[in-house]
Amino acid sequence: MAAPAAVAQETPSDGVVAPQEDPAEHPVDDGTPRAETGNIAPPAASPFAADDPGPAPDRETIAEQINPDVPGLPDGVRVVKEEWKGDRWVNVSVTSPAMDGEVQKVQLHLARDWHSAPEKTFPSILMLGGLWGSETENSWSYRTDIVSYFGDKNVTLVLPVGGSGSFYSDWEQPDNGQNYKWETFLTKELPLVLRHWRIQDEHRAVMGVSMG
Repeated sequence: MAAPAAVAQETPSDGVVAPQEDPAEHPVDDGTPRAETGNIAPPAASPFAADDPGPAPDRETIAEQINPDVPGLPDGVRVVKEEWKGDRWVNVSVTSPAMDGEVQKVQLHLARDWHSAPEKTFPSILMLGGLWGSETENSWSYRTDIVSYFGDKNVTLVLPVGGSGSFYSDWEQPDNGQNYKWETFLTKELPLVLRHWRIQDEHRAVMGVSMG
């Protein structure tokens, strides 16, 4: 994949179809306390209330492509949208067959030389969030300085969005209107997608906070 020289000036190509609706934007109303942005949040009296990262900030999309061509994916896995939030921050929306075709969003914070060395691949760190979190952005990127810390390093950060309360595991049955098969998505489906953004298969790490 070759990145545009100036992603801020990208526009969707002619004839693209409308983006699929993101189910994370319409959570099931089952009485679970949620912040105004759709966060799954602890009750105020909970001893874990202080762990709620709060709502994510608004981020401008500077370029967007619907249904980008990502070859070599298994049946049912499809990239339906990429949204550039900066020259090295791209949000990738992916259908997950393991989760009944639901669309999952993943933030990629690309390695330092990703643009200047288009022939290179890069190691990655998968960063998992805590029990409470935003359905629009991974809290690592707005409650820590991890993105700026890795800004001068040749490592791509992979930050899945959503999954609050799932423990990133494969559940035996759906719950709260969610089909939790996060382990399958993160370990079987997503790595094939990440190759398109020149992420190495052989040099990957994972870290997390709390349930992550």
